[in-house]
Amino acid sequence: MPGYHLPDDDLEHISPKYICKHCHLLLRDPVQTPCAHFYCRGCFEHLKRDAVFKCQIDDEEFSAARIFPDGCVKKEIQSLTVHCLHIAHGCEWEGKISDQEEHLANCDYQEIDCVYKDKCKTKLLKKDLAQHLEKECSQRKAECEHCRQELPISELKDHYKNTCQSLPVRCIFCNKKDIPRGNMEAHRDPENGDCEESKVPCPFRLFGCETTEEMKRSERREHDENLVVFHLGLLPSFVLRLRDQLGFFVSEIKPLREGVAVMGRLKSTVSQLVSQVTAVVRENGSIQDELHDLRSRLMHVEDTLVEPDSVPTGQHGSLAAQYQQITNVLDDVKRAISNMQGQFANHEFLLTEANQAIHEQNNEIVWLKRQDERNRELLRRLQAKVDSMEEATRTTNLPPVAALSSNRDQEPYSFDGVLLWRISNVSAKIYDSFNEPEKSYYSPPFYTSRQGYKMCARIYLNGDGTGKGTHISLFFVLMRGEYDPLLRWPFRQKVTFMLLDQNNVEHVIDAFRPDPNSSSFHRPRRETNIASGCPLFFPLTELNKHAYIKDEVMFIKVIVDCSDLLEVLHLEGTDPKHLCTKCNDLLQEPKQTSCGHRYCRRCIDSVFPDKFVEREILQLVLHCPRFEKGCQWIGQLKHRQDHDHTCEFVEIPCLHSNCGTMVQRSDLASHLKNDCRYREELCTYCGKRILVIDMTDHHQTDCPSYPQSCPECGKEDIPRCQVSVHLDSVVGDCQEMKTVCPFAAMGCKEIKPMRFNERKDHLKEYTPEHMTYLLQHFTKLSSLVSRTLNSASSSNINDLIVPIEKQLDHSIKQIGAALVETDALKSRGDQQESRIKNLEKAVDHFRLLGDSSDCNEQLELSTKVSDQAAKIADLEVFMIEGNKNDEDLGRQINGLKRENEKFKEVVSKIQRRLESIEHTLGLHNVLLADLEEQVKQKEVSSHNGILLWKISDFARKKQDALSGRRVSLCSPPFYASSYGYKMCVRLYLNGDGMGKGTYISLFFVVMRGPYDALLRWPFRQKVTFMLLDQDNVEHVIDAFRPDPSSDSFQRPRREMNIASGCPTFCHLSELNNHAYVRDDTMFLKVMIDTTDI
Repeated sequence: MPGYHLPDDDLEHISPKYICKHCHLLLRDPVQTPCAHFYCRGCFEHLKRDAVFKCQIDDEEFSAARIFPDGCVKKEIQSLTVHCLHIAHGCEWEGKISDQEEHLANCDYQEIDCVYKDKCKTKLLKKDLAQHLEKECSQRKAECEHCRQELPISELKDHYKNTCQSLPVRCIFCNKKDIPRGNMEAHRDPENGDCEESKVPCPFRLFGCETTEEMKRSERREHDENLVVFHLGLLPSFVLRLRDQLGFFVSEIKPLREGVAVMGRLKSTVSQLVSQVTAVVRENGSIQDELHDLRSRLMHVEDTLVEPDSVPTGQHGSLAAQYQQITNVLDDVKRAISNMQGQFANHEFLLTEANQAIHEQNNEIVWLKRQDERNRELLRRLQAKVDSMEEATRTTNLPPVAALSSNRDQEPYSFDGVLLWRISNVSAKIYDSFNEPEKSYYSPPFYTSRQGYKMCARIYLNGDGTGKGTHISLFFVLMRGEYDPLLRWPFRQKVTFMLLDQNNVEHVIDAFRPDPNSSSFHRPRRETNIASGCPLFFPLTELNKHAYIKDEVMFIKVIVDCSDLLEVLHLEGTDPKHLCTKCNDLLQEPKQTSCGHRYCRRCIDSVFPDKFVEREILQLVLHCPRFEKGCQWIGQLKHRQDHDHTCEFVEIPCLHSNCGTMVQRSDLASHLKNDCRYREELCTYCGKRILVIDMTDHHQTDCPSYPQSCPECGKEDIPRCQVSVHLDSVVGDCQEMKTVCPFAAMGCKEIKPMRFNERKDHLKEYTPEHMTYLLQHFTKLSSLVSRTLNSASSSNINDLIVPIEKQLDHSIKQIGAALVETDALKSRGDQQESRIKNLEKAVDHFRLLGDSSDCNEQLELSTKVSDQAAKIADLEVFMIEGNKNDEDLGRQINGLKRENEKFKEVVSKIQRRLESIEHTLGLHNVLLADLEEQVKQKEVSSHNGILLWKISDFARKKQDALSGRRVSLCSPPFYASSYGYKMCVRLYLNGDGMGKGTYISLFFVVMRGPYDALLRWPFRQKVTFMLLDQDNVEHVIDAFRPDPSSDSFQRPRREMNIASGCPTFCHLSELNNHAYVRDDTMFLKVMIDTTDI
């Protein structure tokens, strides 16, 4: 990256040493060369080649390793004061160079493109963008005054002229005005329109009405009234025809499938026929070549067989032999002609079969054409059926799928004047708000009481009014409610807005009192009044400073002061015990204190952190909690956490995780040096670093220098690695180790084991003999090595030679075979050449003989040849015509194939549309079932921490539990409050765990809820189970308090936590002792202690 860009005036006052020698800009991340020149880090990386850098000032080359970053110069540059790059446009910013990039990213004086830069090419300052988009841009959005559609202002005129469906136009028939363009077609519709001047036909003309001309709508009404009886008489015959057509439609489905099968068989038959015709044409070509050669030879013989002249009688013998040869040749010719006649007959048979196949295919084509017409009629009916199904889908008034699925997220209503609004997917909604400046979101409605004001909140995530683009704007909206006639107007209650910090550190709070003169707080005449509230509720730049957004979720709380609403509800005569001690309203979810006073739940819950008192507490001066251990620190509470990080008397765990010992910070060094069993120490024998706890095992098994004693001589302090050397039979020095002479394997006669001294004397005494044995052994070894090398080399050579010899023998055999074949071909050629010469001579002599009978035979033969040639020509013509017919047939078949493929494609499209419609209907049914289930759960769910669970069909469910089909039942969810914990109960009618088979087991389950981020974890509330005696004699009651360390009561990460409760809740034998089950129904009650939530 190059250096910092500066205005020219600033650049002139910058010292030259701060200017990069390459990009001539202010240095960014400066590096210094050994020749004392400075470059930006990015420029240095760009100029570096193969780890070598060449200075552009003095052309010196340096290793890249010698270039170092200059931190001192970087600090000096970061402290420079500069102006904005856009000072020429009017920006007055002045600040540190380190802040320049952040300012440039947000500077309102930078030149930018219009947001519609694809069509609007205007360049403008960022600060002028809003005005440009509002007044100048040709692509700015404008609203059509008729259809309220937003579109670019440049397209508005064309929109009015051609496309606006709400533009009022005049009917050209009845001159009626102000008809929306989109409704004109319906206005003129022959069946349902209301244009009195448009001409329409009688609707019963399709059923047999003789009036076929079109009439005005008034005339048609008179026509319908006069002929109503006649028209009704036409319907029965039409119904009968319709029934017949329906039966025909059903019967035609089967031929449609058979037609597809026939098309497949036709395709295979045509492929076989094409292959047969191709083979015939190929064979015919070879026969034609053979006939042509034979005809030329016979014509040559015919030309030579003329009336012979007289010849000498002495030559008659030789001529007779030659004549016999010619006769033999002619016999060969006759046999060839006979063979060709057989082949012609075979070809004629094949052509006959081909004609029959073509005739059958023509019949199948005719059948397929008729079937195609039926298919088209079937397609038309299927299309009508699809259209009717789509019309039925549109007219069943089913709610859209998106609307059904959105109902799943519907939040529960609040009836205490407090709204806790959970806004999910915050980032996406903020992004949408920036792209659509007018976009806003409404909260679910909430009420001051069940018969009170109906209200909601409206939020602009990109601001509105004075806060547009800079703040979140939050407004309060009054809605039209059922009990508005009983309420006091205008609305006067104080409204408090809260943006909740999900870490409970610093909430954003704002409040206002309604203006009685504003129409926003008068009784609503429409669904909602005009919104009113805080356009500058919270700056957008402050969103990331606290946990206002966590896991893409934001919480808005709205509190309406209901303290003076008693007279609004006309409840002055209400018993005081039913009124809240704080707000004086009817108790909402009442709670009682230990002193006997009652409060609404929201009155106790409507508390918030007191930052002032918190600040005072943090300024209190106190001692360190470890004062008794010797710490002398005294300071403010807000500094104690910093002190805890350095206090020498804090107990911390040992740095070795396996140790686990807790020691004071001041004693940690001594513990690591002297006491920790997992510290490393040097082994006193081998010098390796070994853990103290492993040192003993190291000495016993691994240490190579650990001293040991010899098992033979008893010598001590021998290192473990030297014991084997000490006991070695050749070089060892063990005095008691008995071994034989080391030269025994080479021929030494002394084979008795000897001690060290005896072996030493033996070696000294027999040294010459031992040298002789050694020389003999070496000689044998040398000769063995030589033989091995020779055998190995010869075997390697043989391995190379044998394949080459085999290959040469094979090549020689091939050459010999080729020579033999060449000689045979040469001899056969010579024989053919001699035979031709003899034939020519015989012809010459035969011409001299002049046998008239033979001449006649030759003439007959010539005639036969001519006839066969004519037949061949006719056959060739027929084959050509057959080929043309085959080509035509192929084209017809290809056309039918294409039509069949189109038909299949159309059928596939219709089937997909039918499947899509069926899928949509099925999805609607599933979503409706889900909604019904949710409604049922809403009806039975409670929001006060109490569940009354009715279990019907008890006998069947118990039998399912005994058989294992369904061992457990799960209750509907219930809540500790409207925005509290979500819970349910799991029941095992045949027991679970230690109660299996003998007890009913009942367990409590914490579920994942929408407001878990705001609740206190782990769950700590007391849980009470009750199995109700329906005679109210003896209920079964059990209770427990959650274990805070159990995973069952932590914040859920899945839909449900692990169940926890009473595996031995009630013995199965007790069920018959009281009225716990009556009319095959059992009641369970679960109560959560919510006093300290």
